[in-house]
Amino acid sequence: MAAALAVSTTTSETQAAVLSVLVDYRGCCAILGLAPTRNTRLFLWRQWRSSRFPKPVRIGGQKIFWHRVDLDAFLSSLKSANAEGK
Repeated sequence: MAAALAVSTTTSETQAAVLSVLVDYRGCCAILGLAPTRNTRLFLWRQWRSSRFPKPVRIGGQKIFWHRVDLDAFLSSLKSANAEGK
């Protein structure tokens, strides 16, 4: 019976869990330390097209999100590359 209670979640709880893993454009800029401008959006798009930045996830047509895990991995790879270059 306890297992059945653990599995039961509402739709809003599931959506909240998914959105806590996904980061929108402004959140992505905050994580990367960039100002959310049109040039930043273009910069991120160019980085993604050249396979240097994680692929975004489209939700609802115009909404773009990134997986938080992918952004963290991207940042750690930048930090390790920077440490090796010194």
